[in-house]
Amino acid sequence: MLSNKFLRLASGISLLALSNSIYALEITCPESIAPSESVSAPTQGWKVFTSDDIHYFQNVSVYEGHPKERASLIPRDDKKAGKAISRWTLPREKQYKYWLRCDYLNTNASYIIALPDTATACIVTYRMLDKKTTAGIERIYCE
Repeated sequence: MLSNKFLRLASGISLLALSNSIYALEITCPESIAPSESVSAPTQGWKVFTSDDIHYFQNVSVYEGHPKERASLIPRDDKKAGKAISRWTLPREKQYKYWLRCDYLNTNASYIIALPDTATACIVTYRMLDKKTTAGIERIYCE
């Protein structure tokens, strides 16, 4: 089951040639995730209840090293032309592998993908409802 979901994530990634001959990795996180949870043994007197809720895509995080190491990077945020932009700089002099994580509402489950060793930055562009409120992600790419 997870392998099919990973294949959908991988299929959402494509190379995009930009006008100045620099290549960017365009990333599309899967729209939703449906984790299956279990509990090893309920506490006496209690019954376990799980639901098959679908959790929808919310945001992304970029990590220095595997996300299990919890080294989430902080982006530089900016606003341009009515869009909010988050930019993570990925120094190449460090010996870390960088990862991108797709985060979903109301769950700890996420999809992750290793970024190419050539990536030096990841940029997320958000749609804006008004001057202060974002309305979802418009584009995710790394260059």
